[in-house]
Amino acid sequence: MKARYYMIIPNKEVTDKMIGDAIQTSKDTLRHSVLNEDRVILKVKDTDRNIIFSKYSKLSHSEVLKLLYEDNKDEWDNNEGEDKI
Repeated sequence: MKARYYMIIPNKEVTDKMIGDAIQTSKDTLRHSVLNEDRVILKVKDTDRNIIFSKYSKLSHSEVLKLLYEDNKDEWDNNEGEDKI
């Protein structure tokens, strides 16, 4: 079983192809930033077909949790809950 990873991507760059290859089922299920530019967290299974995501940095589950709840907690809407990560 391949691992899953997370990426932070500018919302304007998210395409239907990305959503099709991601774990989320639509753009409505993405977690959005609340400060600065609108960015989203995209959750992806690590597969060989994910070349479309190669320009973005991969984050592990623990790294994205640290980002959301410790490092940059004011940037993200944490009222959305962990179901969006």
